[in-house]
Amino acid sequence: MARSEVYQGLDGTGPLIGSVVSTDGSSNYSAVIGGNQIFVRDGWRVETGATLDNVSNYIPQDPLPGPLPILGVVAALGWSRRMKRRLDLR
Repeated sequence: MARSEVYQGLDGTGPLIGSVVSTDGSSNYSAVIGGNQIFVRDGWRVETGATLDNVSNYIPQDPLPGPLPILGVVAALGWSRRMKRRLDLR
């Protein structure tokens, strides 16, 4: 049995956001988790005589545009306005 708990924050002391329990390895947590920082605690219970193999925990993140493209757009807009003013002076 596997259990994953997701907490708000970086150290597991924040409020519990969500959890999922899998008894046969087929359960997937598909709910959207909000927030900037999360802490995931995974736990496994293996029955006597059984083995635990191939543990994986994939938490996908939506790509967000960084500040660089936004700053580039602002810089290009300012540069084009400056060039327009220079051309108008001729």
